[in-house]
Amino acid sequence: MNRNNPILKMIFYALACSPAILTGNSSNLPTPSTLNWLAYGDLRGYIEPCGCDPSTDLGGVVRLANFITEQKKIFPETLTFDLGNNIAKANKIKNKFINESLDSLKPDAALINEMELKEKTYMHSSRNFILSNANIHLKVTPFAVSNNAVIFGYLDKNIDKENLLGLDHKLIQRWKKILKKFPNKKRILLINASDKQILEIADQKMFDTIISSNANPLKALIGNEEISKPGLLLRIRSPQAIYQVPLGGQGVLLGGALRKGDTSLIDKVELEWKDDITKEKTRKKSSNIKEINQRWNNESIVQWLTGKYQVPGIASRLMKRYNLELKKEFERSSANRLATLKNSPFIGAQACKSCHLKEWNIWQKTQHAHSYKTLVTKNKEKDPECISCHVLAYNLDGGFVSKENSPNFASVQCENCHGPRKEHTQNPTAKIKTKQAAKEVCKNCHHKPHSTKFLFQSYWEK
Repeated sequence: MNRNNPILKMIFYALACSPAILTGNSSNLPTPSTLNWLAYGDLRGYIEPCGCDPSTDLGGVVRLANFITEQKKIFPETLTFDLGNNIAKANKIKNKFINESLDSLKPDAALINEMELKEKTYMHSSRNFILSNANIHLKVTPFAVSNNAVIFGYLDKNIDKENLLGLDHKLIQRWKKILKKFPNKKRILLINASDKQILEIADQKMFDTIISSNANPLKALIGNEEISKPGLLLRIRSPQAIYQVPLGGQGVLLGGALRKGDTSLIDKVELEWKDDITKEKTRKKSSNIKEINQRWNNESIVQWLTGKYQVPGIASRLMKRYNLELKKEFERSSANRLATLKNSPFIGAQACKSCHLKEWNIWQKTQHAHSYKTLVTKNKEKDPECISCHVLAYNLDGGFVSKENSPNFASVQCENCHGPRKEHTQNPTAKIKTKQAAKEVCKNCHHKPHSTKFLFQSYWEK
């Protein structure tokens, strides 16, 4: 049987999700929760896919906005949760447009996460930011209330010991007191904490659903590990299934009826659940059936944000403004760097051709030789973040300034790897002073998410 057949997968999914099939008794397990929700976050400044690597062509604020808008039309009562950590460090232009895009989504609640707390961006946002363990002087909203849920937020005290309260008896009692005021609402917790703390909170059985921000360090590079192994998003299996949002905003977690929209986790997770419940049946007196019920109710899956959602919308109009801002920033930077060309230590690949014709001909057949053209075709030749990997020495004095002022420095060429060689062309017999480790030079650009399959040895042979 071809298990990748979409029709067969849907049939298998329907069977796998049936409590009667799983246990032999429909009374043992409740039906999945009718509380529909979407959770996203941890963009980490990843405003749009760079497009260099098809395996990481996921996410971006345009696709995120379009997917959420689409789902809200189908399920108007869907709750949306923003887990935070969305901005980039020290990038005002990018952060401005990330925040505008995410504000336009109007989530029911947004967690004040580590980046938002450090940069204080939550203070200038229209999102419903919450943090339930903040010191009083921080003056933030401790929780949010929607038509059918009350939502809390928790951030590990170790992130900011001055402004955050620890997980102790006093805090837990405060939460329980608030929750008593909303007996008929679903209880949701958005969290960034260690596994140990998450388990301590889960053991209190205060919350119906706990959703975690991504556990990868803030410096982690965005790759394709989670889409290739989506089970990685299941952060804690027992006693309560707790998921984390994908890294880089590459996908959206789904809860409730929305989970029927994607079967990508069937083989990775659903069969494991079936095995767990089958084992549970063999015990004459099960002490954990309630835990399994709770885990079933909180099961969620992920919708990956592929090019399918790259269509015009509110966020795409914001991105046009963003690209105009980038262009202006590039032109300002180029004007400031123009004077460095006068004493540039670089010469350009054309000057190497006369003595190194064989090597020059090999280079001409590589993608490096045409990397600037790649940016032009994507209208990204004036994006400071993209251009540094597509030209010669953009971040160094005397390197690429603009196509108009330094055309001989366009694309990746000899001196990207060998270092400045103007002096060498003037005196070829002189001993070369600068040497660079080839592998380290390659890794400056060939890293996630631009080049997830990069292996130095195999690439070097090419």
